[in-house]
Amino acid sequence: MVGEGLKDAYYSLEDKWFAFTEKIPGVSNAVDSLEDKGIPTFPAFIILIIIIIALLFWLVSFSSGAPLSVLINDQDGNPIDGASVTVFFDGDEVGYLQTNSEGKATFILASETYDVKVEKSGYGTITSAVETGEEEELTLRLDDVSITKAVFLSIPNWGAFPLSISSFIGFTKWPSE
Repeated sequence: MVGEGLKDAYYSLEDKWFAFTEKIPGVSNAVDSLEDKGIPTFPAFIILIIIIIALLFWLVSFSSGAPLSVLINDQDGNPIDGASVTVFFDGDEVGYLQTNSEGKATFILASETYDVKVEKSGYGTITSAVETGEEEELTLRLDDVSITKAVFLSIPNWGAFPLSISSFIGFTKWPSE
């Protein structure tokens, strides 16, 4: 009985579909052509409507976020190209980008609090929390940890030679001349 009622409802809607397509010039011929090839146009129309609704829902749900721009600079204020920027929500990764030549990576995120982790080889790693909701810009600084400086020490009769700071560890007595 329930199956018979659903069957009757389907056929009633299908009749209305064909009556509707007959009123639109050109559509009737296309529908008849598809039906002649064995393609049921009413179920295809229903599937198309479901796909359109799903796409609209998807677009609305993902476009409701706001941009978060993460700017990464070095200790001198210069932008860092190619830094890895990872965004986490409740410990789960929700986004990953690399900074461009302007040191910038932009994400579209829903209104929440996120953890942003930035890292690049030769630089330190930094993590910061940020709350989104409106357009946000987060500027972070990575320090260059690969800088090594040579110290030149001139001792009479020894000439100039490079020494690193580690060379002085345990150096308790200057050599005599």
